[in-house]
Amino acid sequence: TYKTNNDAATARGRPAPYAKGAVIIILDAGTQYNARISDKGDVGLIEGLGSGAKLSSAKLLNRASSATLADMIVNYAPAEMTAEDIRKNLAGLERAGVIQIKDRDGRPMTIVHIALSRSVGLKNAPFENFGPTLDQIDTYFNITQGDAYSLYQAATLIVQEKFETRLGKIREALEK
Repeated sequence: TYKTNNDAATARGRPAPYAKGAVIIILDAGTQYNARISDKGDVGLIEGLGSGAKLSSAKLLNRASSATLADMIVNYAPAEMTAEDIRKNLAGLERAGVIQIKDRDGRPMTIVHIALSRSVGLKNAPFENFGPTLDQIDTYFNITQGDAYSLYQAATLIVQEKFETRLGKIREALEK
């Protein structure tokens, strides 16, 4: 990993292999599951249990996603970064999708969080409620080709509309 390789080089008296720092890109399939129970007159026991299980799974996965983001910041944070700084960086990452921090050795580190949950408000969405319809797609391995196409389309639009310019600037900075 980034830190392991840098630490090993330092221990051997060699220059860090990643002297310009790092860019870590997190791809997140997390969505906000909506069981749409309010649209139904009477929810049976089995359907209610199924919806409850899906909602619990979605919440658990979203919590794991948030924990992963926090772990990234904490694991690479310099010693002088306070808990308040970590909370602010995490909030900034969740809000903007990109943060720039310094790693433990003072090198620049950019963390990019690309998530399906960022599909809300896409300008070039194929139809009006495109983002919310992604919540209805199970992110299991056995999804239909149509659902897979929608997920790929969403990922492409999210990167193009919300990250492409910033990723280009990051690339330019690394190439200097």
